[in-house]
Order: sequence, then C-alpha cells, then structure tokens
Amino acid sequence: MEEKNIIQQIKAEAQRLGYSDYKIAELSGLNRSTVGRVLNEKFSPKMETVEVIAKALGLQLGIKKK
Repeated sequence: MEEKNIIQQIKAEAQRLGYSDYKIAELSGLNRSTVGRVLNEKFSPKMETVEVIAKALGLQLGIKKK
C-alpha cells in the first residue's frame, strides 16, 4: 500500500468533509490563495502553515517510527 504524504492526507480529509479552499481558509484564518497553493502542492509551505490547515480540519500532525 502506498503511503500518502501529509498534504495528500490533508487534502483527502478536506474532500471527505466537503470543504472547499474557501471554507478551510475561513476556519484556519489563512488566505484562500495560500490554502489553495498548499493543497495543490504549488510550493513547500512552512510546517506551521500545514499544522494550521490540519487543525482546521480536526487533524493533528505527528511523527511515528517505521
């Protein structure tokens, strides 16, 4: 089974919840264009930005040993 990267997991949760970039921006307090660029993997965001988006979706970032 192929593992998804963090952004792909966040994007999958947003889709599951039916949240648009606008909704995520509203919940996270981030600019809609920033949210869109992160979810479309147009640039490498700061970890803090990814964490804010994840929290807006009810997710928590973590690290686990393989």
